[in-house]
Amino acid sequence: MKKHKGLKISLIVAIVCILGGFSLLGIGLAKGGSLRYLSVSNDTVSWWPWKHGNIGIWIGDDHDTLSEWDDDSDEYIRNNTEYKQDLEKFSGIVIEANVGEVHITSGSKNQLRYHAKHEEAIQYEVKDGVLHIRMQHHGNHNENTIMYLSLTTDLLNILDVYNKAGNISIDGVRTKKLQIHTDAGNIDLEDIYSEQSNIKQECGNIEMEGSFMNKTTISNAVGNTEITLQGNVRDYFIQAVNALGNSEIFDKEYQGSMDTSVGSTEASNHILIKNELGNLEVSIKD
Repeated sequence: MKKHKGLKISLIVAIVCILGGFSLLGIGLAKGGSLRYLSVSNDTVSWWPWKHGNIGIWIGDDHDTLSEWDDDSDEYIRNNTEYKQDLEKFSGIVIEANVGEVHITSGSKNQLRYHAKHEEAIQYEVKDGVLHIRMQHHGNHNENTIMYLSLTTDLLNILDVYNKAGNISIDGVRTKKLQIHTDAGNIDLEDIYSEQSNIKQECGNIEMEGSFMNKTTISNAVGNTEITLQGNVRDYFIQAVNALGNSEIFDKEYQGSMDTSVGSTEASNHILIKNELGNLEVSIKD
């Protein structure tokens, strides 16, 4: 019996340590810690109190080049070559990124533009009507890529973006199916039209605004989630769970742990939200 009791205590302590670690990581990222390297030091944030040392996880082998990065300036862009390519017509997009930033916006033509040390940092092809983009990481911190993809306003069949470490921002895109996933980084969706959506975040903030039709699933392990829906409150049925954090759904506030449903199951659009650690806010925009 004592053995089981000791095992239970150890399990509880382990869970507390894991949650504590995620909390500290989330605080560090929220205050400006590097998402690319998951590290906090005087090279990545202004509030670091010591001249040397850092806390975090290094990605890659060369640590000496970290000081060449400055997230608050255009230093990285100036030190890298810009590559630009007009793209042939396609009806869907699949993007897989290792480390870097992914920015997608509406425009007058389909065009891929990126800043990188090497042209092969991004590989792309159109196959069976789907644009496949792969962002490579070459094992050096200052070789991370910033990608800009400009799209016409045509309705896509699918937009599927995965970024292992880095931000994803999408503005003014229309798609039948939207799939967004990042392990560490912020997700920013603005003026989106999607007929089916699945948004998954492991560590970082989610901000999304637009018309999310039919069924939408949103999962955020560590970070704040802010959702602005277009339309009328009657159009949406919200199922929301927030394990730890303050929540507000259509002006109704919830403190601490929350598990609730808002609206009618007969509504045409269903939103399922699962927030593990962070604040949650859902609002409506006519």
